[in-house]
Amino acid sequence: MTFLVDFLVSAIVNSQFIRGGKKLNDTQLINTYFPLAVKYGDLYSIPSGLILAVIKQESGGNFRAVGGTGDFGLMQITKPALTDFNYGTGKNYSLLSMLSPEKCIEVGSWYLYHLSIMLGKTDWQLILRAYNAGIGRISTSNDAGLSYANSVLIYWETFKPLLTRGI
Repeated sequence: MTFLVDFLVSAIVNSQFIRGGKKLNDTQLINTYFPLAVKYGDLYSIPSGLILAVIKQESGGNFRAVGGTGDFGLMQITKPALTDFNYGTGKNYSLLSMLSPEKCIEVGSWYLYHLSIMLGKTDWQLILRAYNAGIGRISTSNDAGLSYANSVLIYWETFKPLLTRGI
């Protein structure tokens, strides 16, 4: 059964529908996803600008984005992160449901929150490193996820004036 499910997911992922889509410029990204970033940022105590910065880094705002290692959606949700979310919330989302912007932002925001609880910190660089490289890798490598985290933090700083102008 697992083989069949993996085969079907692979076939759907490789279809033109999912491989399509386009990246958004910063203004389009903010205008499109800001309400969801606020909704789930407030729910999970994650700054909405940080959520938007992760979206920019992970998918460029393309909700159809599928990574080479099976990451899905705006925030490039992995199967282990989704499993943690489903277990932690009692929901039953599938990887394909991560192509829904709202569900993907919900899961990505929850995962950032979950990492902040696990790490016992509000050190966004460390949390972002764990989001990107995995919590196990950041404890064994000083470099794992560092470039990613720094890029997201730069995007977040870039977005701050745009968010305060209300575009």
